[in-house]
Amino acid sequence: MNLTFTTNPGLEDVVRAEFTERVAASVLAEREIVWPKANLKGRVPVAIDATQAELHPIALEMRSIHHVIRDLTAFALPAADALAAIRRHLAGMDLPGLDAGTPFRVTSMRTGEHDFTSMDVQAAAGAGIQARTGAPVSLREHRVHVEVDVVDDQCLVGLRWSERALSLRLRRPYERRVALAANVAHALLRLAAVGDAPGRILDPCCGTGTILLEAGHLHPGIELVGSDSDDRSVEGAASNLEHYGMAQRSRILQADVRALAELAHLGPFDAIVTNPPFGRRLGQRIDFRRFYREFLDGAREVIHDNGRLVLLADRRGLFNSACRDSGRWHIRDVRIVELGGIHPGIFVLTPT
Repeated sequence: MNLTFTTNPGLEDVVRAEFTERVAASVLAEREIVWPKANLKGRVPVAIDATQAELHPIALEMRSIHHVIRDLTAFALPAADALAAIRRHLAGMDLPGLDAGTPFRVTSMRTGEHDFTSMDVQAAAGAGIQARTGAPVSLREHRVHVEVDVVDDQCLVGLRWSERALSLRLRRPYERRVALAANVAHALLRLAAVGDAPGRILDPCCGTGTILLEAGHLHPGIELVGSDSDDRSVEGAASNLEHYGMAQRSRILQADVRALAELAHLGPFDAIVTNPPFGRRLGQRIDFRRFYREFLDGAREVIHDNGRLVLLADRRGLFNSACRDSGRWHIRDVRIVELGGIHPGIFVLTPT
């Protein structure tokens, strides 16, 4: 069976590593995993000799992705009348599990320059499916979810297994309009190499507590410490951790990320994993070179000598300069990730 996992561009290798681990720990441990060459960012195709019943629960446990799609077919779109081609192709396809009495819906993601919208693609595909099957469309009561994505001149057809994005799994009492997606938090923690042994992790820009919640789920023995300069976030993150039964092993404080040395009495920490302000919606008046330098100096005071600091930084040049100025950190890895049209770097640092 062929699947495609969707994720943020830049996290594809994290997805492959997670799926490999999950398969190795399952009844499919002896099955060969094939990773076809992916030429579309944010899409991770995989092939494995397994049934849907075997794969479905494993795929839907993935934490580094948005959606799981069972691949059916792909075809090139003509330069003219692309929508008519989509309609014709879907009208000629047998879709597993779909007959005249089965409600369905179509979802589409479109990337590239086209003279039509994603809604147009959905309408064309839906018309083709109905022409073949007579099946009714239902946005809420559907039993088959057809994914028809257009990427440049390619049309990709599959069945979506995940209704709600798996990256939106955290339903919290306290929410903010700007919050890190859970799958990105998962990737940060994997890059931080946080283990299952009892330890201590710090997020000094905890916001709603996404990173701490993900860490608490992945590592039941770890102590969770967060801080934020905003009193509403301190109270809200604490309520979110309590909501998920993590209050007894967590502590949320009001503190300035530029003065982390004040938290030295709580450390040393095995890892610091955080998402500081980007200076777009939050922190627009920050002097980022100074901000990063003060943060890095304070972080070094509270982390183990063999710990890791993993963070997102949108001002990559300024962050690199701050690292050089500090002289207290070694950049082990940096990658660019796409977050809603913004392209920050994920930096992985260890103390010098």
